[in-house]
Amino acid sequence: MKIRVIIVDDEERGIIALRELINNYCTDVQIVGTATNIADAESLIKEKEPDLVFLDIEIPGSNGFQLLEKFNEINFEVIFVTAYQEYAIKAIKFSALDYLLKPVRISELQSAIEKIKKKHHSQTENNTGKYHFFKTMINEANPFKKIILSTMEGYYPVKIEDIIYCKADDSYTHFYLQAGKHYIVSKQLKDFDDILQPHNFFRIHKSYLININHIEKVTKTDGIGVIMSNHEELPVSFRKKDEFIEKIKSI
Repeated sequence: MKIRVIIVDDEERGIIALRELINNYCTDVQIVGTATNIADAESLIKEKEPDLVFLDIEIPGSNGFQLLEKFNEINFEVIFVTAYQEYAIKAIKFSALDYLLKPVRISELQSAIEKIKKKHHSQTENNTGKYHFFKTMINEANPFKKIILSTMEGYYPVKIEDIIYCKADDSYTHFYLQAGKHYIVSKQLKDFDDILQPHNFFRIHKSYLININHIEKVTKTDGIGVIMSNHEELPVSFRKKDEFIEKIKSI
């Protein structure tokens, strides 16, 4: 059974390029329609009821998220096709949303389709919440103040400033937040380095990524350590010691 898709892009050349890639390299995908504006896309989705929508973020006079907001329930998958700035790409990636960066590569398109196929065969989830939340993130005056943590129980939007520290646990990462909140995410700690370090986070140890703003005390007993705002003491590795001290001095 083929995956039925709709392509939404304000540029006709973008639609043509993606259509050619799909027709030539994704034999299990059927394009059931295309649209170049929000109004036509909404009508087309309601008419065709696709399994998947390839959606451009930047549409003149609006954006792809305004299309998603028109649906009370999003019962189709979405892959963003975008040339959006870097912070948005990171936010999409770590919010468990799929994207393709223009110009689209064949291997990345095929990989994204495979992920959709696997999800399509499993229980369908309601995606409305995470798409709406990411839209609000991307429109904030100071973008990316929050991150969506994808856990076994669901998607949790959290303020970055509320994260005290992250702890590695093989292929999982534990997030420890204010008010005693604790979330487990099925991504490795290294995956969060790039996205959190610009927000005053520091990798003090191969197992710990901490929020500098939540340090209560730097200890010097048996090496360098830190006591965090939740009163937990964490070690600073010998390899990271000098860089960490310089970081603290620069604040």
